[in-house]
This record gives sequence, C-alpha cells and structure tokens, in this order.
Amino acid sequence: MIKIKRLQLSIVLVLVMTLFVVPVAQAAPVGQVAEISIIVNDSVIPSDVEPVVHKGTALMPLRVLEDSLGVSLNWNSSTQTIAVFKGDASGTLIIGDPTASIKVGDVEEKVTLDQPAKIIQNRVMVPVRFIAELFGAKVVWNSTMKTITISTQPSVDQESQNSKGSGVKGDKGDTGATGPAGAQGPSGPAGSQGGPGPAGAQGPAGPAGAQGDPGPAGAQGPSGPAGPQGDPGPAGAQGPSGPAGAQGDPGPAGVQGPSGPAGPQGDPGPAGAQGPSGPAGAQGDLGPAGAQGDPGPQGDPGPAGAQGPAGPTGPQGDPGPAGAQGPAGPAGAQGDPGPAGTSFTSEGFSVTGTTYSIASSTLFTNWSEASPYYANPAFNPATGIFTAPATGKYAIHATVNYKTNVPVSISLGSGIDPFFTVKKNGSTDLIKGYMPILDINMALILTIRTVLSSATVTLSGDVELQAGDEVGLYYEADGLTLGFSTDIVWSIHRLS
Repeated sequence: MIKIKRLQLSIVLVLVMTLFVVPVAQAAPVGQVAEISIIVNDSVIPSDVEPVVHKGTALMPLRVLEDSLGVSLNWNSSTQTIAVFKGDASGTLIIGDPTASIKVGDVEEKVTLDQPAKIIQNRVMVPVRFIAELFGAKVVWNSTMKTITISTQPSVDQESQNSKGSGVKGDKGDTGATGPAGAQGPSGPAGSQGGPGPAGAQGPAGPAGAQGDPGPAGAQGPSGPAGPQGDPGPAGAQGPSGPAGAQGDPGPAGVQGPSGPAGPQGDPGPAGAQGPSGPAGAQGDLGPAGAQGDPGPQGDPGPAGAQGPAGPTGPQGDPGPAGAQGPAGPAGAQGDPGPAGTSFTSEGFSVTGTTYSIASSTLFTNWSEASPYYANPAFNPATGIFTAPATGKYAIHATVNYKTNVPVSISLGSGIDPFFTVKKNGSTDLIKGYMPILDINMALILTIRTVLSSATVTLSGDVELQAGDEVGLYYEADGLTLGFSTDIVWSIHRLS
C-alpha cells in the first residue's frame, strides 16, 4: 500500500512539473556544428547559442553581434531594455516589444520590427537585420545553405551616397536574379514581403517625428543610513583672565541706635523645676535703646530663657555708589580646529553586475560603475577586488538576485549548503548569505531538499579592515552543480 501511494504521488509531481516547463530553442551540443552558421566579413563566428529563424526573421545572440560588429551595448535586466551604440548611431529595444527606437546624429525615430527581441536559453536574442543595418552592415540570409552573412565593408553604391536614411529593412528571402534598376516611384501601401529586387535610388530622409512624452519617473529608492559624525576637535587653550576692576567705595553706614548697658553675666545656677505658666501680662511699651557699651568677656552659656518679642526693624541705609567697571581682559587665542570627520561616501564605491551562467565556486568580476553607480580608485571593477586604503571600520552591503537556468529537478544531500560570501584576502569570510533551501519530509512518502529556483540573498554588516586588505564577493557552491544567473548590486564605504 505504501509503494502504491509513493507511485501515485510521483506521477502527480511529474505532471505538475510538466505544466511549468517552457519550450526553448536548444543550443547545439558541444563539439557539433550548429545548423545555422554566422559569417562576418568571410569569417565564421562561433556562438554558444544557435541562431534561430522565427516567422522568417533571423534572431541571434546580442553578445555575438557586439563582438563581431564592434558595437557597445547596455543591458538593463530590471526593465529588460537593450541599448546598442556605435559612432553617432544608436538603437533601443525592449524584450517582447515589436517596436524599437533608433537615432542617427540628431535624428530620432521609432520603427516596427518584423520580430521583437527575445530571451532564449537565458541569452538575449535580437533581430540580426535591424542591428546590422543600423550600423551600416549588409545582411544576406541563404535558406539553402542556412547561413547568415554579414558584411561591414561599404559597397560602391553606399560610398557614392552623401546621406542615408535610418529605416530598417525586414529579413530577405532567397536571392533572385538581379534585374535592371528602374526609377523609384512613389511609395505604395506595404504588401507582403517577396524576394528582394534590385535596390532603387535612395530617397531623402523624411523629417523626424515628434518625440513622445517621457515615461513616469521610477520610485526613488530608500535613503542610505547617515554616516557617523566625526570626533570633535580638541578645545582651544583658554586665554588668561583680565585684571579685576577696582572695587567701588562702600556707602555710608546707617545710623545705629544706642545700646543699653550690659550687666555682668553671673554663673548660671542649677535649673529649678519649671512651675506652671502664669497668665501673660500686658506688654509694656519699649523704652529707648541705650548706647552700646564695650562687649565684656563671654561667660559660660546659661540655660536658654524664653524668647522675648522681636523689636521693630530699623530703616535700611542708602546703598553706596557702584564702583567703576574694570577694563576687559584680552580675548584668549582660539584653539586649532579638530580634523574633519570622514564622509560616508568619500572612500567607497557602488557597482552592479550580471552573470548568465554559474555552476561552480567563483569570484565575481567585471563590475559596472556606470551611473547611477560610482567608482573609487581603491576598487578594480575588472578583477572585483577592493583594497582597503587605510585601517578602520567599513560598511559592506550586497544584494544578490539569482534565478536557476533550468527547472529544479535535483535533491541535495544534507551536507550541501551553497552560499554567497564577502572574503578578506581570499580566505577569511567576513559576511555570509546562504541560498534558501526547501526542505520537505513527508513521513514514509517523500523527502525533498533543494534550493529555491529564484530568490534574493542580502549580505550586510560593518567590519574592521587593515590598510592593504583585499576584499572580494564570492559564490561558494559547496557541492551544488545546478547552473543559475545573477543580478547583483554591491558597495563598500569607510565609516572611520
């Protein structure tokens, strides 16, 4: 009964996985000749992904055209946009979009493609004729020989032309016999494309169409954390105190009333028992105060007697005039300013990189510093190594987006844990980020342990580096052989 349940579950899993498999063009096996050949200026160009002909239009890998035609390209994986440049000509395509933008000099226009650019076997495939003819090359497709021939050498007719339009022709059929060139008539409505006839005289380029409104701006990313504040500089030395001003003359003392004569104080006798208090008598009027005599020697204190009533307060004497204010002392010398704190971005870099196939441990190289990212002399984008310019604390941050190249169909052993890591001097792991693992154990039925087909791994932390330490971003397969592609943003900044 258990075996039957396992068989039923296996059949269900196979059916579910079959629903998610997307057919793609297959590359020619290693060591075999591809069915379609690419010839540029009489030289056969190798390609790890075979060109395809889709609905009469030849598509081939963009990287092959880049190397063979000497063009520059920029691939934006987030918007799926391809920009190609050479001289004063450029073109922009979007994966799946049947239109493209071309610009020659100051003239820009939008054209319709016979087939849009596609992604096949994780490679960007573009219409051959559009890219080649945009940069002045000639393309011929021979369906019998199954060859795509590209020529970048200008023909006699091309050299005789003083100006050329920027229109893009569709793919040609088999080459027919060349008839005599007739005069070019007015353009009629576009019909279905037949075999190519002889080229007529090139008409003048039409005026450029109005430029479309710009698309909405993308959402602004979150602000990075503020860098730490630099240490305050030492306080300057305090200047000497100025001399104190002269004290003003004291005012005249008020008139003191005469004190009565003080009698000699006798020795205190022993305190008797306190009798009951009698009724308080009426208070008599105060007599005038007598003149104050010289104080006699102080005797031993006797017991405290009852406190008599307080006499009236005498009038306060007039205040004396205020003394003249002394001159102000000289100001103290200002202390030297402390050293400025290090800015968060004054010593650091931010780069991005895309890889198309990773199946083993590797150091990520060939990073892009193009805007909005930025470079730093301490970072080598070709080797992927950052050399610490000084001893101190550094903030490290990397966001790794990966996606497997084929559907996941393998189960990992318990000891396989692939991860991304920032290493110091090629041996010391500073920050690790493991690829997420799906681990399912259905008792007596199914056990699966495998990586997710796509995910984001973030590595972030602050570390102490010594001057001269070399830091790089690596992938450690740890026994995983499944191939995948990545899209990474990586940065390092000095904190102190």
